[in-house]
This record gives sequence, structure tokens and C-alpha cells, in this order.
Amino acid sequence: MSRRTFLRDLGHGAFALTVIGLAGCTPSPARPTQPQFPTLPGGGDPLTYVGNLDEIESFWCTEAMPRTDPALGPDRDNANPPRWARIGEANSSGYVLVRGGEATVVDTAQWCVPAVIEGGLKAVGLDWSAVGSIIVTHKHPDHWIGLPTALERAPDAAVFAGAADIPHIASPRPIVAVGAGDRVVDLAIIPTPGHTPGHIAVHDEAAGVLVVGDAIAGARERLELLPTSEDLLQAQASVRILAGLSFDTLLAGHGIPIVGGAWEELTDYLAGT
Repeated sequence: MSRRTFLRDLGHGAFALTVIGLAGCTPSPARPTQPQFPTLPGGGDPLTYVGNLDEIESFWCTEAMPRTDPALGPDRDNANPPRWARIGEANSSGYVLVRGGEATVVDTAQWCVPAVIEGGLKAVGLDWSAVGSIIVTHKHPDHWIGLPTALERAPDAAVFAGAADIPHIASPRPIVAVGAGDRVVDLAIIPTPGHTPGHIAVHDEAAGVLVVGDAIAGARERLELLPTSEDLLQAQASVRILAGLSFDTLLAGHGIPIVGGAWEELTDYLAGT
């Protein structure tokens, strides 16, 4: 099984798997059976960074461009530029959030091709010089593997992530630990452990936008927890925390953004679990 096939199926929510060798996993009665999982060329779990960046990049990075236009953030009205844009595609997404002319990149996804991130920046009328911060939602490389490439082009950007996941993220700059009550620019950091211990979501309260990383995945009427979560019960509890926020747009790392009625979709999902 190729990396591309694995990522495609993971993004579509059609792949049942568990993470090998990760601590703190709480079994769930509904936990799916683990299928054949692609490993790194030298062996090992590609979801866990173990220090060999070249080997990790050879697995996750792709020179392919996304199949879809990265610009999905609608105007609030025609007089104003979009407040957000997607980086990549439904299988592997990061996002650009804009506050006061400054761009925050939330996850680079798997994109080591700088033109992919540039597409998201151009969609909101900005360029690399506007990137003041990069937030990594969690330690899985398909959410941060493009970070070194991005930081080469964003010389002033600071990097932020949840403390428990920072040791597993390769960054050429120090990563600032953020948690409950912290803000990056004017974006609220929401701890959402479960998928990984240090997982965080990012809430743009003014725009009504919630970027959830892998706290939950899917699309309208297809929301689901990813079975790669280390602790599914804790992940479910984190989704309930997200349901206590105010938002109408939900942006996930894997899946189609829900624009309008996203809070209702999330609460409907919880009502059925």
C-alpha cells in the first residue's frame, strides 16, 4: 500500500486503523481492526516522528499539487477579502486565517511544495511576508511536514503547538507551547487532547471559524473521530468541549470544510453518539 493510497483513504474516512506503539491509548469497544499499515523505508510508524527528518519527508512529502483550488473562504460581503483559505485539499488540509492583515497558518498539512501554501495566502490577498505565526495542531507529520519549507519563506513567523506534542515536531525554530487561555494574535487556543496528548484547536471567534485539526474529521453529515486517535474516549470528550464554542464554519485537517451551520452539524453528531 502506497503513502498516497493511505492518505487518500484516511482523508475519506474509509480507512480503519490504529496507531502502533503510542503510549496512553485507551481501548474503546468500537475500536476498528488494524489493517496493513505502510511503514517508513527503514521500518517504523510514519505517524510518530523519531528524529530522522529526511526519512519522514520521503514518506509524507509529495511534489504533486492538490487537485482542488485551495481558496474556499467566502467573503463575509463583497467589500471585504476572505478571512480564511484552505491549503491543499480534502485529503490533507491546512488553513490560513487572517486577522488585521496578518496571516496565521494552521498546519502546513503534508505540503512541502511552497506553491501550495502560497495559493492559500494569495486567496486572502497576502504573501509570505504577512505570515506572523504558524500553529501546529498536533504531532502527526501529515500536519507539520511542510513546516521547515514554510519557515524558509516566512522569516518572521513564530511557531506554536501543544506542549505534549512539541518533542515530536521537527522545527528549525523553537516552538512556543500554548494551551488553555492562550491566544496567538487574537486566535483562541483550545486544548483538545485525545487524538494526541497535545492536540489543540484554533478558534477565530470574530469570524465564527473553528480549525479542529484531527479532533474530528469528515464533512457535513459525515463527521467522525479518526481511529488513529490515541485515546478515543478523551477525543470524544474534546469534541464536546468544541460544541461549547460559538462558530458556524468548521475546518478539519481531513474532510470538506463545513461553511454555515457547522455548530449544528457538530451537535447533531454528538447527539447520535
